Amino acid sequence: AHGPGLESASLGRSATFTVDASKCGLGEVAITVTGPNGEVSTDSKVNKDKVHSVSYVAEQVGNFTIAVLFSGDHVSQSPYTVTVIDTTKCYVTGASLGGVGGKINEPLDFVVDGSQAGPGKMAATLYTPDDAVQPMSSKPQSEEKTIFDLQAEPTKPGVYRLEVLWADQAVPGSPFSISISDPGICRLVNK
Repeated sequence: AHGPGLESASLGRSATFTVDASKCGLGEVAITVTGPNGEVSTDSKVNKDKVHSVSYVAEQVGNFTIAVLFSGDHVSQSPYTVTVIDTTKCYVTGASLGGVGGKINEPLDFVVDGSQAGPGKMAATLYTPDDAVQPMSSKPQSEEKTIFDLQAEPTKPGVYRLEVLWADQAVPGSPFSISISDPGICRLVNK
């Protein structure tokens, strides 16, 4: 068995995987997908070579178990554990977002809230105007590690790019553009 639906899935979207039983001999393939509230229906199409194309749609976030059996025995690596997330429920907030921007050598503060998105790890990267990685601190607000405080201090003016991922998927709005100014280079000119 292989395919992206055995590794991760997004809420309400079809997740797919393939079971190749072409070299297994006589026997039947059985597939069950079980979520936090019970079994999930699957759609399986089998071609003449005994290759099964399987899809399912998870209607809730959480951990799902996929059991793939041949003649009553689990195939290699079965059962699979898949984390279903909903990145639309992951929010990024901060005063410098939404066109306000910030100033060089002053902290930029952001909050990433994935508490309703389902289980997953948060990853955030801030890129400078020349695409270098800007150092940034990340601190979870609690042991659950679903809400994070991020802070960076830009050192040059220009447009920075903040990329935020939840469970390896971009959150809504990511990447975010942040304009950073340097008030020290502005001069009043008499005419």
